[in-house]
This record gives sequence, C-alpha cells and structure tokens, in this order.
Amino acid sequence: MKSAIDPKTKKKVTDKEVMQFKLECRDFLAAIVKKIMDKAPLKYSLARNLAFLDPREMGATAKEKNLDRCKAVLRQLNEADRVSDNDVDEIVQQYSHYIDEIVVPRCAEFRNFCVSTSRLDELLFDTMADNTSTHKLWSCVKQLLLLSHGQASVKCGFSVNKQIETDNLAEDSFVAKRIICDHVTSVGGLQNIDASDKHLLLAASSARQKYLSYLEEEKKKQECSGRGQKRKLLSDEIEKLQKKKRCLQTDIDSLTASADEYAEKAEQTHQVSWITKSNSFRRSAKEKTTEMTALEEQLKQKLQDIKSS
Repeated sequence: MKSAIDPKTKKKVTDKEVMQFKLECRDFLAAIVKKIMDKAPLKYSLARNLAFLDPREMGATAKEKNLDRCKAVLRQLNEADRVSDNDVDEIVQQYSHYIDEIVVPRCAEFRNFCVSTSRLDELLFDTMADNTSTHKLWSCVKQLLLLSHGQASVKCGFSVNKQIETDNLAEDSFVAKRIICDHVTSVGGLQNIDASDKHLLLAASSARQKYLSYLEEEKKKQECSGRGQKRKLLSDEIEKLQKKKRCLQTDIDSLTASADEYAEKAEQTHQVSWITKSNSFRRSAKEKTTEMTALEEQLKQKLQDIKSS
C-alpha cells in the first residue's frame, strides 16, 4: 500500500490512517443500511406474509406456502381482534377454494399481473367481492389492503409540467421569439427598426415559402416516424403474443399435470370426486389449447405484417 498526501496540509498520510479511514467508511455504510432496514416494513412478519395476496405468486405450485402465509396473517389479525376465532378456519378454506377455482383456471392473467400499470385492489375486487364463496375472505382482504397508505400514485397525477413544456416551449418558436427580442434590444427599441432594410424585406417576402417548406419537411418526418412507429408497435404486439403463448403453454402443462395427479388419486382411493377434479382440469387445458391455436394464427399474421412493412 502506497502512502497518500493530504491535499490541504500537504502532509504524508500514513498507512494506518488510510486503513482507519476505510474502516470508518465501512462502519458508516453499515450504520446507514441498518437504519434503512430498521425503518423498512419488511422487518414485520405481517408485511412479509402479505405476499400471499401477490397475484404473481398465486398458483397451484405455491399454494401450500401461501396458505401458511395466510394463516400467519390471520393469526395476527385474530390477536388484534380484527378476525374472530370462528372465521379463521373458514377464511383459510375460502382462500384455498379461491386458488383452485379462480386463480388456477386464469393463471396466465394472474401471473402476468403488472404492478406498475395495474391495481391489485381492482383485480381482487373483481374476483372476490361478488363471489359468495369468498365473502369472508374479501372482508379480511379489505382490511389488509388498507394497511398500505402510500400516495405516490396520486401525486403523479398532479404533474403537468411535461405537457406545458411540450405545448408552450416548442424549440423553433422559442428560438424565433428570442432572435426577434434580441434584435429589438440590440437596436434600442421598436422605434429604431429600419423597415426599409433589404434583409428584413427579403425575410418577410420569403416567410411564406419558408413556412411551406417547413410544413413539407415536418410531413416527411411524420411519415418516416409513422412507419417506424408502426413497425415498433408490431414488434411490441409480437413480443406480447409470444409471451402470452409461453404462458398458455405453461398453463396447459400445469393443468395437465394437475389432471394426471387427481386421476392417480382417484385410482388409488377409488373416489369419484377426484375424477371430477381431473376432468375439470382437462377441460380447462383443452380450452387453453384451442386458445393457443388461435393465438398462433394471430402471431403468424403479425410476423407477415412486419415483414411487409
């Protein structure tokens, strides 16, 4: 390790002082991280277990884990007298039913849930509120949704600065106004402008032609931009269709696997109810297969469109 020079005192800094400075920096960063972690909601088990309401995590594969999370949340709500003892087991059963009957058949919709553009409360309201089999579950979920009181999404709606800048501060208009203002200032006022100046008369006479040229140029730019935008939109649509196709294939495989699992249970236990479950999953898989066939045709058409654009 080379010794350093203090730029203020011009004195040589020893290796011990350099090492001490690095250790103090490390302690400082550790203290900051600790403070952030102390203030983070995730240090509370209730906040961590709320992941059972994340649509992207709901599904047959994570059902048992989410049920454990749901039970942990209900335990804390029960201790706080928010949920009665008699309702805890029923809410757990309703959540299990919700996953089997609603989430699994629509797993692609839940897995593709976008937290930045979609609202969790709307999705859960549409799938729980009017369903009599999840009435108590929805009452509990409403309490949990009220725990989050952030207002960032509300504040985002107040900002109109970008629109004002685009509408009122167009670059060409701003530059033209500043040129006129600077010229008037340089000659000492409007009274000192020479209206017979040949450069001024030439600029005034050619203004219409320049304006038409400008409009033609802007039209060409818009045409080029329109073609590029159309191609970009097609590319985005193709990407979405491909992603949807992958999700459908995953759903089909999952439903088929679940159907086979219930069929094996029926064979082992000789219970007709498992056969009913198995057939239900197979029908869903068949519907998804039909949907994927139509999706493949749509994807093929989009690929042809982007080739011809």
